Amino acid sequence: STVELIVSPRVDSLDERDEDIVITIEPADEFGPVLGAATQIIDGDVMGYYAVDSENRLAVVDTETGLVSTLGTIALFGSDRIITDIPFTEPGNLFAITNDRLFELDLDSIADDAIPARFLGFHGIPLANALVDSRGGDFGSESGDLFAVGQFSLDLQHLDLEEVDDQVELAGVATVFEIDVALNQI
Repeated sequence: STVELIVSPRVDSLDERDEDIVITIEPADEFGPVLGAATQIIDGDVMGYYAVDSENRLAVVDTETGLVSTLGTIALFGSDRIITDIPFTEPGNLFAITNDRLFELDLDSIADDAIPARFLGFHGIPLANALVDSRGGDFGSESGDLFAVGQFSLDLQHLDLEEVDDQVELAGVATVFEIDVALNQI
């Protein structure tokens, strides 16, 4: 519980008596298990690596040291909502998916360890658990688009994002590929 250490000042020309120094060692924040991860890439340059855990905590990951720094908890409607994946689109917008909803995260407005999330809509993908970004405005979207798959089948869905009055909106969801249907046609 206590230990005695000698601390030698590096630059101190004053002749003083011994002083007590109190150090408190705090336990590190636990983080994990990780449910989703994303790399922020803007104009071809990697800007950061992010991960989200089962408690909806978002963290930045230093790939050189392995240190995980928690930025805060993503504020979602309802305590039972668990984020299953996160991606960035090319302009640097961060999105999160739960098993039934799509959100846009606001990293510029983190306050009191809470990360604001704007509900974009229900995506209709059964138990969605993977979200992938599409870069460069593929599929005609100015903001980039997202693709998602569900837990029990390989159903690739296109989540069409459009910018309306300087905000990203979910314009629609369309099936790109459904393996169940493809297998039935063989």
